[in-house]
Amino acid sequence: AAGTYKPGTARTDAFVMKNGVGIYGGFNGTETQRSGRNWTTNVSTLSGDIGTVGNNSDNSKRIIYNSNLDNTAVLDGFIIRDAYNEVFFAGEQGGGMRNNNASPTIVNCIFRNNNIAFHGGGVSNDNSSPAFTNCLFLNNAASQGGAVRTQGGSPTFMNCTFFGNTASLGGAIGGNFSSTNHIVTNCIIWGNTGTNGNNSIFNNQSVSTITY
Repeated sequence: AAGTYKPGTARTDAFVMKNGVGIYGGFNGTETQRSGRNWTTNVSTLSGDIGTVGNNSDNSKRIIYNSNLDNTAVLDGFIIRDAYNEVFFAGEQGGGMRNNNASPTIVNCIFRNNNIAFHGGGVSNDNSSPAFTNCLFLNNAASQGGAVRTQGGSPTFMNCTFFGNTASLGGAIGGNFSSTNHIVTNCIIWGNTGTNGNNSIFNNQSVSTITY
């Protein structure tokens, strides 16, 4: 139902998706079937603002952590926001969501205001190929891949928008390794900032396949 949900009280707590389980936001509580929901009117938020409101330093370091998932794990109709992680160290990547050998299905979601020191402010993918459809990545920040960073895998983005994301390398998207291919179709990538160049997309041996 509409409302704000938090992963726990400790900064290291996180939501975890599961295979075969669809998690759907956007209900007001009176619907009799899933098609009756409205995720834009009935806003369902997964929030990292677990401490003092307005003080990022006590926010969740990561909001969703996924491991060993396939595409039967579904997240649909949520805002994922306000992760904060000041640690620059391997294993600390992914503010809104980290996928580790996990390829879930993400639909109608907004990743916003997730700010981390390492890679993948909105989403970090490690050996993962999640599918994002009708998603918005807004005002996320990281050292590489302000919105999304991938190291191994072929995540897909269909009808998505990337705006206002920042990073040292790749304000919107950052990729590492030759086994990485971001497949971006019918998306808007605009107004993102890479402070060391590569404003929108940074590829380190990786590739990005962009159409429409």
